[in-house]
Amino acid sequence: MRRTLLLAPLLVVLLLVVFFVPLRAERTATPAVPGAPGAHVTQVDSSHYPDVTLYVGVTDDGGQPVGGLSARDFAVTEDGQPVTIGAFAGGAGAVSAALVIDRSGSMAEADKIDGAQEAAQAFVDQMHSADRTTLIAFDE
Repeated sequence: MRRTLLLAPLLVVLLLVVFFVPLRAERTATPAVPGAPGAHVTQVDSSHYPDVTLYVGVTDDGGQPVGGLSARDFAVTEDGQPVTIGAFAGGAGAVSAALVIDRSGSMAEADKIDGAQEAAQAFVDQMHSADRTTLIAFDE
């Protein structure tokens, strides 16, 4: 009996994900191809069930994030019935990140440190002006 009770919230979450449909006509389908234009449910948080939080990314035809959306731009249904969007937070906030770089002797092999530095630089180059990062280097 306990297993049945645990599966019920999962079924509701799956139904929410399957039936998530944006309102705008150009975003009516959730593409199956990552990076394709449209709305993508990126995460489902059911830790406060029966309240379920959907994290959604929306991209344009060029794969760039679409900002400025509001709750009016989305519709969520469950079993064909509309679900009220209780809270909506649009737009991604600033990112705070810590880059941790291994500078130990093993990183000298096969130019590993060069690859780590290039990856760190590529990450920083993608950051926006409001984003913050710190660098932590260790060798032991």
